[in-house]
Amino acid sequence: MAYAASELVISNTCEGFKATVARVLRATWQQGHVHFGRNAAAHAGKTQRRIVSVWIRTA
Repeated sequence: MAYAASELVISNTCEGFKATVARVLRATWQQGHVHFGRNAAAHAGKTQRRIVSVWIRTA
């Protein structure tokens, strides 16, 4: 029986999981858009969060 291999795995940022994906599945890892937006907003200052969120949604 043949199984299809995953080429892309999308998840939150967990270094151990990312390493496992690369080593075991030999797949590419990508951060999901929800967590990307949250991380970007967290790094922006309070006055810049709204601008960053709008920029991400329109990109």
